[in-house]
Amino acid sequence: MNVLQVTAGNRAYPPDTGGYQRTHGLMLSFTESDDFVHRYCCSGILATYHEEGELLEEEVELTPALVEKRHYSILHDIPKIVGHLGCPVFAWPATLKSWVGDRIVEQVNEADVVMADSPHIAVFLAENTSTPTVYSSHNIEYERYLSTNDGWLSKSFGNRYRRVEEAAARKSDLVVCTTERDCDQFSKDASATAVIPNGIAGERITGTTTPAPRAKYDIPDDGVVATFLGSDYGPNVEAVDWLAENWSKLDEEYHLLILGDSGDSIETEQENVHTTGYVEDLQAALAMADIALNPIFSGGGSNVKLLDYFAAELPVVSTPFGSRGFELEAGEDLLLAEKADFFGAIDRLGSDESLRRRLGTNGQRSAAENYTWESLSAQLRATFAETLTMQS
Repeated sequence: MNVLQVTAGNRAYPPDTGGYQRTHGLMLSFTESDDFVHRYCCSGILATYHEEGELLEEEVELTPALVEKRHYSILHDIPKIVGHLGCPVFAWPATLKSWVGDRIVEQVNEADVVMADSPHIAVFLAENTSTPTVYSSHNIEYERYLSTNDGWLSKSFGNRYRRVEEAAARKSDLVVCTTERDCDQFSKDASATAVIPNGIAGERITGTTTPAPRAKYDIPDDGVVATFLGSDYGPNVEAVDWLAENWSKLDEEYHLLILGDSGDSIETEQENVHTTGYVEDLQAALAMADIALNPIFSGGGSNVKLLDYFAAELPVVSTPFGSRGFELEAGEDLLLAEKADFFGAIDRLGSDESLRRRLGTNGQRSAAENYTWESLSAQLRATFAETLTMQS
């Protein structure tokens, strides 16, 4: 089976963020078989410089069975810049009608199936090729947009996103979702849907890590460290703002460690609230913590950070909404708590070492048994094979 994977991202390798992890992880089992994966990245020159500090190699052969081609074009920057300005990416349709779109269509010739992670690209491919098209939905984009933007035109723009996603579902041969909830939404328009939850590389679970020194962030060795991991995505910022505003509900021995860009929004003089910004060695940073937090109240898709926590064998306190997309047992794999009870759950974990060990062990086991990219990718491959058979 030859798969063309088209991503709106500048790259997917190395898979160091949630979106890149999913884009790359879904293909792992394909590269271990007789299949070939050609990944085509819509790499904006300005966006790549902004995010990476340099242009990466234009083409990388990750394995003999997976080649990642980064097509650098200023045209790819147009929809990305529009998106960063807080507007939906209306520029994608115009961009894809240019020679950029022709380049993408040229790649389809030898593919048995083409998979796109943007609704605009999925619509374009479905309309311009006869190859079976899969829309790989990381989340429901219009919900993601509305959770990040609250301007006076946001509702109108959000509705435009909704229409594009409905078209992607209607025109594609298969929609792959991260949660049953998202699948229910898309099934209203799609002819076929499949749920492949988010995952984590198996080596992340089995590997060993040396913790970063707590002194790096002025955290005492005898303190209880609760960590939150997240980029500056709206629901993450909402979560860290809420945590910082209410952290004084806990004793001074509890330290909040915010990993990632979501902490850039925090302005606090609390000595037991610490921010790191982007961290190079995530595993070492997570290994500093005693507890992991996931107070997510909005957004779409599912939270990959839960699997990062489980891989690090950290006991987790999450809101029920934050655990969507994963089949986990409350009280065994993690603690679930709404806002009113969240800090009480943190304190319960902080004062019970035995409970921390049990939850950490169970969460790690659940991730290893059910949520490795290796096993999830195999499920996707089987779904593709079935879809192609139905199309022939």
